[in-house]
Amino acid sequence: MLDIIHDEPKRTAEWQTHLTWGDIVSFRFPILTNPVQGREPKKRPCLVIDRTLIGAIPFVTIAYGTSQDGGKSRGYDLAVTSPASIRAAGLHKPTRFQCARQIRVHLNHSGFIWLASAKSPVIGALQGEEFDAMNRIRTRLQAEADIAADRRQRRRLYGRRPFAHRPGMVTAKSVANIHRQ
Repeated sequence: MLDIIHDEPKRTAEWQTHLTWGDIVSFRFPILTNPVQGREPKKRPCLVIDRTLIGAIPFVTIAYGTSQDGGKSRGYDLAVTSPASIRAAGLHKPTRFQCARQIRVHLNHSGFIWLASAKSPVIGALQGEEFDAMNRIRTRLQAEADIAADRRQRRRLYGRRPFAHRPGMVTAKSVANIHRQ
């Protein structure tokens, strides 16, 4: 009957409302060793791996994206390599997202780069296998964060455990005793 064309809500001026994990945004990700001093960080695709509210302000956690093959992986890298996945993600070439290298930013951060063809910095989204792999990585990252929070809570309640010498353990005192003999 009537053909109504709806824009993708993530690519409109209201993109902040619809942004969620699995989306890929254009962002100036800060790096420690800026190749050219005095210039802004290079814009790059970044993977949204989490969205949270702190107070009433929405924040997203984004992971660093690179087309370089780093070789070393800590198990938190997500590679988008198939042509169909690259197209769906809005990328131009195979990209590796380093989910261990992440930052949390508010949605009004000046690092987001608006695309000329859209009214938002959203360039695409993960689908299929890559989306499932990202969810597995998110689960591991959240489990590690929960474990660390539990440890901090225990230290607050009980303090640090006193050091207990175990048989067969080498300590500075035992080394000193060996040298005296």
